[in-house]
Amino acid sequence: MKLSLYEKMVMDGSANLQRGRELVGGCLSLTSNRLIFESHAINIQTGPTEISLADISEVKPCWTRLFGFLPVVPNSLLVRTADGSEYRFIVFDRDHWKELIDQQRTEQTAPRRSSGNTEVLSSSVFWILAVSLGALGALAAGLYVGLELGWRIGLTSGLLAGPVIGALAATRLLKLMKVFIKPNQVYHADRTAPQMQS
Repeated sequence: MKLSLYEKMVMDGSANLQRGRELVGGCLSLTSNRLIFESHAINIQTGPTEISLADISEVKPCWTRLFGFLPVVPNSLLVRTADGSEYRFIVFDRDHWKELIDQQRTEQTAPRRSSGNTEVLSSSVFWILAVSLGALGALAAGLYVGLELGWRIGLTSGLLAGPVIGALAATRLLKLMKVFIKPNQVYHADRTAPQMQS
């Protein structure tokens, strides 16, 4: 049996599948996505049976039926799908199988959580961006004011006053940004509002 990408094996073991009047022997495997029965070659009815966990509507203990209709032993597990199909498996420790199947079905329907290593941005990143923007703002303001004053009050005085005014503007910019960026905030890429760390 070949697993698909991101699929993992959960449990496998010997089992029998009721196919009409025949109890087909083989191996039952539970993965994170499917329930797969692979029959032995010595059976009359051979071939695999694959059930997607997303298609399962009910899993419950049931009776093993002799010849497909006569209940004899309460050791089977009934798997019913959304289209009404029923599969009866004889397995060892059917309660454990049921628990694992239900658990995998729940995990499939539960919302997945984002990885903290890839989707969490610390506020330190925002501070680096803020400082970089402030430096660029100071440089741009200094050059602009320097050129303006250079033409009006003299080239030397304008070039000296420009960076000073630009630095003051950058300082004001950082103070304004500090109001919106707190050092103890963590921003999640999948959330619109920042959350405070405890």
